[in-house]
Amino acid sequence: LQPIETVAYYFDPSPDTVFESEAVYDDLVSYDLKAQKFEPLLAKSWKRTSPTTLEFELRDGVAWQDGTPFTAADVVDTLNWLSDPKVALRFKQNWSWIQEAEALGPTRVRVEARRPSPFDLMRFGYVTAILPRHQAVPFVEKGRHPIGTGPYRAVTVDSFKGIVLERNPAFHHGNPAKPGTNIGKIT
Repeated sequence: LQPIETVAYYFDPSPDTVFESEAVYDDLVSYDLKAQKFEPLLAKSWKRTSPTTLEFELRDGVAWQDGTPFTAADVVDTLNWLSDPKVALRFKQNWSWIQEAEALGPTRVRVEARRPSPFDLMRFGYVTAILPRHQAVPFVEKGRHPIGTGPYRAVTVDSFKGIVLERNPAFHHGNPAKPGTNIGKIT
C-alpha cells in the first residue's frame, strides 16, 4: 500500500490519484459515455479551424476555489507547460502532440497541434486538468493545498492522515458527464 502524495495526477499518475484529481480539477471538455459525445466543461464551446487547430471559448464566471477568476492564461500556461519538452512527466505522450497554446483574449484559446490528431478532444476531456496560473508548479507538485475549479475542494492532503474533500458550492459549470454533487464531504 502506497500513500497518495498529491491530488494532481500529473505528478502521481496512479489509479488511486485519478478520483481525487478529477474531483478537484476540471478539464476543458468531458465525454458523456451515455450520449457518446463531448460536453462543454471549462470551455463553453470549441471549433476546429484547421486540421491542426482547435479554438476554445471559455466559460464566463468560473473561479478557482480561492476566488481568483479562471481565464485563458490558466489554460495557456497549463498546456504550454505540459507540452514543453523540458518538462518530464510519466505520460508525456498525452501532450507531446501540442505545438503551442495561445490566448486570443481573456476567454479564448487557440491550440495548435504538431500534426493532425484524431484524439485531441479526448485528451482534453480525460487527462488534461487545467491548473491555476497563480499557483506555481512546484507548489502544485507538492499537492498539499491544491486549488481547482472542480466539484470538490481539497481541505487536507496528508500522506499519513489522508485526504479530505469538501463540496465546492461555487461549482455551477457541470454537465451530464461531470455533474455537481450533493455529497458534502469525502474522507
